[in-house]
Amino acid sequence: MRILLLGFVLFSTFPVFAQSFKFEDLVDLIKSKHLQTLEEVLPLLPEELRSHYTLMRESRSLQAASDLDPRVIMYGRDAKLTCTFNGDSSQRGFDTLECFQFRDETSSFDFRQIQFPTDENGLLQVEYSESNRSVDKKISCTGCHMADPRPNWDSYSHWPGAYGENDDTPQDNFQKYSRFVAKRGSHPRYQWLIQQDYAEAPYMAETYFDIDHRPNLRFGEAIGRLMGLRGYRLLQTRLGEMPTLGFAVGALQCLFTDAQKSQLGAKGVDLERELNVAEIFGRLKMSGREWSAVIFNDTPSSPSAPWEHQFGYTFLKENVAVAVAQNLAQTYPTLAATITKIKDYFKTAYQEPDRRFYQDMNETLLGLDYFGGGYTENRKYICDEMTKIFTEKRTR
Repeated sequence: MRILLLGFVLFSTFPVFAQSFKFEDLVDLIKSKHLQTLEEVLPLLPEELRSHYTLMRESRSLQAASDLDPRVIMYGRDAKLTCTFNGDSSQRGFDTLECFQFRDETSSFDFRQIQFPTDENGLLQVEYSESNRSVDKKISCTGCHMADPRPNWDSYSHWPGAYGENDDTPQDNFQKYSRFVAKRGSHPRYQWLIQQDYAEAPYMAETYFDIDHRPNLRFGEAIGRLMGLRGYRLLQTRLGEMPTLGFAVGALQCLFTDAQKSQLGAKGVDLERELNVAEIFGRLKMSGREWSAVIFNDTPSSPSAPWEHQFGYTFLKENVAVAVAQNLAQTYPTLAATITKIKDYFKTAYQEPDRRFYQDMNETLLGLDYFGGGYTENRKYICDEMTKIFTEKRTR
């Protein structure tokens, strides 16, 4: 089972919104058009939302799911606005659209619920929840999504409860999935999902196996980049500047030059301790589940320690480390130039659609190509600058 959120998308004949379409834009759309049902809302959503989605067969959330009427998770390219809905009037949460918005200004997730009027719920108009609460205020999102809210999404490459749960291949449940596909095109809600014309779409198939056909992995990767920004914020606000920098340098396993070691040693700096990721993480006093986005493994075990949760092509600790570097780049021009050089690497190292995918992800948070051929070199570029900054700050 799973708790997840879905995202919507439009056909090109409908109004197209920019990638920055936010929850507030969604609310404005509903209010300005005087929309009263989810069926009216879906065809007016941006194409980007409706074409990037995955499907849940099982759910522990406020919205129920089934094989024939799955819960849709629409997430666009960057998952900053992610919205979910299901498909049968008998299901729990059928009258709601559940969303989260990643707030760039605070590096935090804001969970919301929109409830549409029905004869059953007795509402006279569309209602909008407060932050991190249900519309009726009886349920707090923090109950399932932790005190510092974050999405629920398990580690690559197994997502229990989702179609394509095993590495984005729907073969294990293909008979069930085919029954859903047969009704999808005429369903008052599912018909608005932008869908390619092959039996396993949007998941992988024999002739469709690139990143464009990996919706679960793409969602995890996008969430991972956002979680990196959240993790940086948690470290910075709770532990301060130097432990955060130490976490980043330690997580990337950066090597100091002999001159730097001598300089730091003269100041009495114990590098082994100050770069100890486990010790620094322990000072946060957070469980692995609170820190990451895991559902079934409350404290991920070796080889994935609590600070290492793997979302897709990256680990959380690496994403946090790069978030630290991106923030420092605002002050250190040489680090900013290094980040630009690594972004340029992806333009030549990959072909479409992977190149476009990485470029989209890098707009949120830089990746170092952990499972690609350029990782060692890219990490060294970052580490060369980060060790200089650490030495400067620790010895000043």
